[in-house]
Amino acid sequence: MMPVVRTLCPADTGQIAQIAGELDNFTVPPAYVIWMLCETQGSLCLVAEDSAGKVVAYMLALMTASPSTVFIWQLGVLPNSELDVTSAKGLYLICERALAIWRSHSVHHIWFTSSSDRAIALISRLAEDLAGAIPVPQTPTWPAPCGNERLYLLTI
Repeated sequence: MMPVVRTLCPADTGQIAQIAGELDNFTVPPAYVIWMLCETQGSLCLVAEDSAGKVVAYMLALMTASPSTVFIWQLGVLPNSELDVTSAKGLYLICERALAIWRSHSVHHIWFTSSSDRAIALISRLAEDLAGAIPVPQTPTWPAPCGNERLYLLTI
């Protein structure tokens, strides 16, 4: 069965925390952060759930000070040795929905960070497939990078 994509709600906190806690270099978002994202970012934060209502993938994103720019804080998927079909489809559907939302809000730039070559390769494939865009590495301006976290920009 096809995963269903919907907006994030505070009741998702536990499942998001469980996924984030199992992923390398992810911060487990506290309940108040999930609530704040739900209240302030509305349709920019999405989850994909399977037929049993289990969250299999999620996106936590927020508008930046520039009205045409979004920052993806986390794009998480259930950790497995290999991405299963439901999780992979959920991730794809989240990105597809997010792209439609961003375009309706006149978003043209998407910032994100990653320390994983595998994640960058996956995001690159999704971006090229959905938007014909390729993530471009950027020089971060933050004072103390987190480990080997790298900054990327997608222009759509």
